[in-house]
Amino acid sequence: NIQYMAILLLILHSCMGLYKVLAGILSVSVTCFPTAVNDLVYIMDGSWSVGSDDFETAKRWLISVTSGFDVSAHYSQVGVVQYSDIPRLEIPLGLHKTTQDLIKAIEDISYLGGNTQTGRAIKFAVDHVFASSQRSEVKNRIAVVVTDGKSQDDVMDASVEARAQGIKVFAVGVGTEITTSELVTIANKPQGEYVLYAEDYTNIDRIRDAMEQKLCEGEIRMRVRLPINLYHIKTRFWHYQSTPGRAVLSAS
Repeated sequence: NIQYMAILLLILHSCMGLYKVLAGILSVSVTCFPTAVNDLVYIMDGSWSVGSDDFETAKRWLISVTSGFDVSAHYSQVGVVQYSDIPRLEIPLGLHKTTQDLIKAIEDISYLGGNTQTGRAIKFAVDHVFASSQRSEVKNRIAVVVTDGKSQDDVMDASVEARAQGIKVFAVGVGTEITTSELVTIANKPQGEYVLYAEDYTNIDRIRDAMEQKLCEGEIRMRVRLPINLYHIKTRFWHYQSTPGRAVLSAS
């Protein structure tokens, strides 16, 4: 009995040590990686009202949000449209097969300038970008419209058509010139889930977590950084494995 008690105490001690390690790590560095089959298209306002500096800030925000996705031919494919008077396809949907390549392509986007034709840009994304997807197993078709002002064309018809085709449309309004009613018209319902606001482009990063959470749907993997070189645990229900600098927690 004493031997059994000693073994039990040893097991409990080991489990508590593991719990403390995992709790300390997971509390500070969990990143959500959606691994559902997503087609995601960013529709970026590149009009004169944005300005080149704020446009660079908006690009960094896109990169920050996109960094949480597993970009590949099997999971998330991402496209980018920039618009002003006319929409310009910056990144075709599915062109880049890794997150690193996609981030580099976003960094290379140049500022367009011009007027604000948001409705035209949404229609372009629906008719030409989402329509170009060759994957039949797509679970989520998502459009994220980022704009800082009232559109100079009608947004209703294009937004209604997007929803009719099963596209989930998020509207991100930046600054004081935005029109709430227009954002509501663009976005899916309920408004509280699909419409987000930022005071200006310098504060857009504050809604990054909210955007990531809303986009983080479907099957999810959790990846965390570990301060150890190798740790491998396997139980009946969960499989936790790490290599230097990365770990994966998944059901088994």
